[in-house]
Amino acid sequence: MKYKCLLILSAAVSIVFAAVSCATTGNDASGELRVGVIMPLTGAYAVYGKAVVQGMELYQEKLEAEHSGKRLKLIVVDNASTPEGSVAAYERLVKKEKVPVIVGAYTSANTFPLKPLVKRYQVPVVTPTATHDEITVRNPLMFRTCFDDSFQGNALGQYAWEKAGFRKIGVMWCLNVNDGDYSRDLARSVMDAFRNCGGKVMTVGYNIGQKNFSAQVKELKEAGVDAVFAPLYPTDLVPFAIEAAKEGVKVFGCDSWSGDGLVKKLGEAGNDCFYSCMYSRQYQNDNTTWFVNTAQSRGINPGLCMAQGFDTAGILCSVMTSASTSAEIAEAMFNVHEYPGVTGPTSIFKNGRCAKNVFIVRIVWDKFNKRAVKTLEYTIEPLMK
Repeated sequence: MKYKCLLILSAAVSIVFAAVSCATTGNDASGELRVGVIMPLTGAYAVYGKAVVQGMELYQEKLEAEHSGKRLKLIVVDNASTPEGSVAAYERLVKKEKVPVIVGAYTSANTFPLKPLVKRYQVPVVTPTATHDEITVRNPLMFRTCFDDSFQGNALGQYAWEKAGFRKIGVMWCLNVNDGDYSRDLARSVMDAFRNCGGKVMTVGYNIGQKNFSAQVKELKEAGVDAVFAPLYPTDLVPFAIEAAKEGVKVFGCDSWSGDGLVKKLGEAGNDCFYSCMYSRQYQNDNTTWFVNTAQSRGINPGLCMAQGFDTAGILCSVMTSASTSAEIAEAMFNVHEYPGVTGPTSIFKNGRCAKNVFIVRIVWDKFNKRAVKTLEYTIEPLMK
């Protein structure tokens, strides 16, 4: 099933791209397309960064197999999962490697420090996974191939009201001052959309790393909420969801739930929970089917990060066919409209936003095989103006 979610994008503004002094062209006489990549290969986010690179490498292989004479060269630099590492990686890729475009840097916190560098050196950055709204604001050389928090939150809030039938929801609110921006920003978007539909919202605070959620669950249950929105990462989500399941409190979430290991950790406690994300293996699309089958034939269960890496590489190669300098690539990115990716159609706009499908995935407990499984329940397609 699917329905359309209205997203009104502001009018495009004219952009003048400055001359690029540090970058060379993206393709040379041999047909090689050169792309810099900043990803965490070590540190806290290494597993995710490696998956993004793995997806880009799979597209690299597909491109070279299907188009003789065309090659994608990925120059990958590890940011060690830190903002400082992202800065050093960007400067190396621009000054030493002289790439015309850079993909990076997984998290929003590690991508933000690139914004002033992009303005200084005029070498664009395309993030496949950083969802914070402000990443692309007031910088016409910052792009994303993922949806932003407002886009996802609006779709999820509407779905909770219109399709799930919730009328009162609880929201888990991160109390950590120096962390939790992702959780709070997404929570605000869901709350706003749900309230605009006529719903009621209550918030309950939590701390990152908390082990016992009995007090929060008790408060939510006594308040009589229909469900609880939990924009938590797996480490915090698992103990919360297990406690909620014990008390019969329904939980739903967002793209932070997308990791393959989560359903196994949740076990039966995940039954009937659902979450939003930007990729599903069950999406009915020839490109998705090829991607999943190819990865699985190699013993890989492709997740969101790998899919986003694959599509980001594909989008860049599509624009670099006719664009080679940084300025040309940046301008061509605004012509990306419904690129047929494995995550579904992707479009990029001059206000820095990216529009793509929001998938609603439900977790179901398979009582016969004693395991939790994921199933694609709904596809929310954006209407773009």
